[in-house]
Amino acid sequence: MKKSSTLNAIVLIAMFLISSVGIAQSAGSNPSEGNLMYLATEDITVEKFQALQNLLKSNTSYAVKEACVPAHVMSVKILRNVSNEQALTEFKSILNSVDIHVVSHKADYNDTKFLQKCSSARTAN
Repeated sequence: MKKSSTLNAIVLIAMFLISSVGIAQSAGSNPSEGNLMYLATEDITVEKFQALQNLLKSNTSYAVKEACVPAHVMSVKILRNVSNEQALTEFKSILNSVDIHVVSHKADYNDTKFLQKCSSARTAN
């Protein structure tokens, strides 16, 4: 009887630990990897992008993964767990401080669409 209770307790603990790990993984990706947000900007220039990069050096919440100045798009890593709306609002504020304005959040973008847009813009020039 005692062995049965111990075995049940071990099974319950194992089930709890497995479900906790699953919940933690599905709640958001690892902050060190970051979620991506794709943005279209109306007025990014090389100089403004450099100013943004300098500003982000000390920022632990956001990092620009890639920017394509000719296509006026950028991908931004979100390095902490926040909602997409909060991330967009906060990052727009950062962009505004270097005089870059967001036209739209490209929720349907992924790396492939981003690179296609950039490639098209570069070959059109």
